[in-house]
Parts: sequence; C-alpha cells; structure tokens
Amino acid sequence: MDEKITVRVYGLLEWNGAILLSRENIKGALYVKFPGGGLEWGEGPRETVVREFKEEAGVKVQAGAHFYTTDFFVPSSFHARMQVISLYYRVSCAQPEAIPVVATPYEAALPAPGDMVLFWQPREKLQEEQLDLPIDQHVCYLLKSSED
Repeated sequence: MDEKITVRVYGLLEWNGAILLSRENIKGALYVKFPGGGLEWGEGPRETVVREFKEEAGVKVQAGAHFYTTDFFVPSSFHARMQVISLYYRVSCAQPEAIPVVATPYEAALPAPGDMVLFWQPREKLQEEQLDLPIDQHVCYLLKSSED
C-alpha cells in the first residue's frame, strides 16, 4: 500500500495578548495557520519547532509545554493517501518584537509557493474559522477553551 504518515510540528507563541499566525502560499493556495512545519529525519519535535521558527520568523524560540497532539484521523490536504499527525507546543521568545510581522496580512500579495507573512492576532479575536487547516481549527478551539 502507498499510505504514508507525515508529522507536523507547530508553535503557539503569545505576546501582549496576541498569538502569532502565518498566512502562506502552499502549493498555490493561501492558508492561515500556526507557524511550524514538517519534522525532518533525525529531529525531535522540539527541535523541529525551534528550527521552523528560525526559518519562518528569524527568531530563536524555546519549546515549552506540549499543548496538543492530533487524536483524530486527518487526511493531508496536499497528498492523497497521506495521514497528518500534528504536535503543538507552547513556545517562548526573548524578543518577540523582532519578528517581522505585517499589519494587513490579508492584503499581502503572496504570488509564489513558499511566500508567507506573519501577523499577531489578538487572542480575543481568534476564531476557528479564521484558520484553514482542520487541526489548527481544533487547536484554536482548545486555546479558547483554556482561557482564564
């Protein structure tokens, strides 16, 4: 059989009452999601989230507490016969103000696959339907449910 599993690792970075999101051109379509990406051979999940933040945001983060691991079947949006397992960690950053964010992410032109922008979304305005991937939507629900 040709079934495969991919492991994705994402970071939940909060600062000044907002959470960091990305808007990315993935294979020609635009997606709003949490920052992160694929686990590579030889990496642990915590190493993956640190590497992904360095690549995407240009900052060093520390992987903190594990927040969530996919506990339901999710087929890949990009590959037939592939299952996605995602891990989410809370992350911290010594200089979150150094992250290159945009104020109007939905107006940013992202013409080529791989293009992306980062933006801070106020936590009180964070909504499941704002995120495009089903696991991210579930994590958004869990984040909102865990608010004090």
